[in-house]
Amino acid sequence: MARRGSPGSDVSRSAPVRGAVRRSRAHRRRARADRSLSWPLVLPRTAALSAQVGAGLRSNMRAVFEVIAHGNPYPRDHFDLHRWNHMVLKALFIGSRLTPIVGIDQRHNPELARILLEYADERWAAGRAVTPELWRCVGPCVDALGAYAALQRALAGSPAERLAAGLALSQTDTPSARHLLTSVPETAALIGTGRIGWNNLHHYEAI
Repeated sequence: MARRGSPGSDVSRSAPVRGAVRRSRAHRRRARADRSLSWPLVLPRTAALSAQVGAGLRSNMRAVFEVIAHGNPYPRDHFDLHRWNHMVLKALFIGSRLTPIVGIDQRHNPELARILLEYADERWAAGRAVTPELWRCVGPCVDALGAYAALQRALAGSPAERLAAGLALSQTDTPSARHLLTSVPETAALIGTGRIGWNNLHHYEAI
């Protein structure tokens, strides 16, 4: 983790963001004692909120970024399309999970799916792995974007990648999606049991 005041860590020097992080930690301690508390207390609606949110989203420090992105309804309710899509892409870029993002399924959109497909292609071209969770935001738009070839490639990957690609295909009830699922019968059967979903996919990533 970058030290406070270290080069390249302008966000860590931001007093408003440090304050947000401190409030986050304090809120989490209170929430353990009182489950009725919720994240809006962490980021109150003030005139300075937009600047704090922007600083948090620009940070490469996961602890700071996740104060904004995880368990917080503010992005879902107030981000425009561009800022929402940027937040999701940034989460993948810094290795932050998508599941804790409030509204991750409700706010899927074709532009985000297109961006993530391009990101996956760049990762593959560089010989790097693609985070399985990425396909969560692609699934609803598979047919519209003609993303079947990308998902077929993911089906040939690790167990977690196969499961993620299978889950994405199961979100699209088309002949092409069904055909691809039949090519991985064990994966399709596991998904069919309902025991695997986006919220527990990370348990399979170490397999």
